[in-house]
Amino acid sequence: MTFQERIQKIVDKHGLPYLDVVAFNGYQSIFRYVTPNATGEERLQMFSMSKIFTVVSVMQLIEKGKLSLKDKVNKFFPCFNETYYLKDGKVLKNKKIITIKNLLQMTSGLTYNVDDPNIKEVYNQKGDTATLKDFIPSFIKTPLCFKVGTSFEYGLSHDVLAGVVEVVTGLTFDEYVEKNIFKPLGMDSATFKNDFEGVYPKYECREDLSVALAPIDNVLIFSKNYISGGAGLICSVMDYAKIVKALTNGGVAENGYRILEEKTVNSLIKSPLPNEFVKHSFYWQGEDYGYGLGVRVRLKDSGYGINKGEFGWDGACGAFWLSDKTSGISIVIGMNVFAWERKYHGIHAEILKEIYAEMNKEKQI
Repeated sequence: MTFQERIQKIVDKHGLPYLDVVAFNGYQSIFRYVTPNATGEERLQMFSMSKIFTVVSVMQLIEKGKLSLKDKVNKFFPCFNETYYLKDGKVLKNKKIITIKNLLQMTSGLTYNVDDPNIKEVYNQKGDTATLKDFIPSFIKTPLCFKVGTSFEYGLSHDVLAGVVEVVTGLTFDEYVEKNIFKPLGMDSATFKNDFEGVYPKYECREDLSVALAPIDNVLIFSKNYISGGAGLICSVMDYAKIVKALTNGGVAENGYRILEEKTVNSLIKSPLPNEFVKHSFYWQGEDYGYGLGVRVRLKDSGYGINKGEFGWDGACGAFWLSDKTSGISIVIGMNVFAWERKYHGIHAEILKEIYAEMNKEKQI
């Protein structure tokens, strides 16, 4: 059975409505699968797959000496001078101020409570004219879910980082990424602008596990002018693979453009938070992963080929990326099913096992 047939078997078994998978060894494409109903050029809503672009943007500014992991966020947003957190039902004042590293590591105490009335109030006052900078102060009007630096919670930290990029550079976040990542890498399909025209319709897995087309909306984009560094990317799978290949290959893209120094790429996975620290809100990544600077980090070899130190992330619509620097492998999966974990939890691992099995088979020939 060929690689294509084995992936098709996974698609058929799960009733998956859309799939685009690409794998690279170095810069060379080694495997590609696209469901028959697609072309492989679809522009997808990437949701949390957006975060690596925020991470790279921040690390670029650190390399240029314009930012530091130790910088306190109140340097850029004075409203962070005072933050509060909940403990045993009591609201307490934080003695520590959130840092850039806290935001990258999700140890800030910020959550993904998109129904927070303080966030909604900004929109009620300013409507679609409200920008990222307008919304950021509202994130801390509600007490943080823990004392800064003492725990892990997946939340709006990367949106705040995008705001920091705006303050440091004087550009909107989408302008910065376009200039420093998208254009240099040739990512023509990619944008952080909230324009859904031409975006491939997304599916949704419902409570009864049926799958149907879903509206093209994004609850993590709070207004038309809100540029979400954590969830706002629209991009094709092949264009997305360009940044993954660059990270896998020491920060250098296939066209020779360096997005980060190799030591900076390595710093993303150095001394990750342990699984025990993150798993209460990190369960979908599994027991073998911790969390570095904005990426999951594999803590031990997989047993079927993925190496310790592999890193990447996924998104709410089932997209997934992997950088395995030890073997030089880059993988991007586009699945485009919102609430995918209800029915497709574990499907990424099934696909990865087939890719690594195929690579091992080729090595033996």
